[in-house]
Amino acid sequence: MLITPKINSAKALLLDWQKNLTDVVTIVAGIAMILAFSFPYSAFADIPSFGEAPGEQKAVLNYVDYMQNKMRGFGELPNTDSREPTRVMSVNVTAYTSDPWETDSTPTVTASGTQVRHGVIAANFLPKGTRVRIPDVYGDDVFVVEDRMNKRYNEKVDIWMEDKGEARQFGLQYLEIEIF
Repeated sequence: MLITPKINSAKALLLDWQKNLTDVVTIVAGIAMILAFSFPYSAFADIPSFGEAPGEQKAVLNYVDYMQNKMRGFGELPNTDSREPTRVMSVNVTAYTSDPWETDSTPTVTASGTQVRHGVIAANFLPKGTRVRIPDVYGDDVFVVEDRMNKRYNEKVDIWMEDKGEARQFGLQYLEIEIF
């Protein structure tokens, strides 16, 4: 008879321990789920949220376009999804390279903070992220305004090129551009 109370108390202790372990596992699993759902979104913490103002929505869309362009392989240009241009105008078009004499102390970084690559253009009169097509020279290839020029240049487009000889050969051309 003396053994039975000890066994009963041992069973009760074991049941309490199992209940507590279940509670601990539930809490740890909950924390793990919270962390799992939080970390993927923390990578996008710098993306502005959609607000009430149309400018904020445009900023988010421009950021998404920028990220898609950044993830695109070298030499691949974005497409315009067969849209019609919003504006067509003729401007002086030149080419530039990553030479510090042509740019600034960070010749491979654009004014948008991205790395220069094929498809990047500089223009002061267009907002960053604007898509431009130069059909007379590049057909359906689309360029993105990611860089700026010296403030004295207005209504001029500067195309980034890797090769200085190619940029010199391009020279100065008065071309029609399509703006999207």
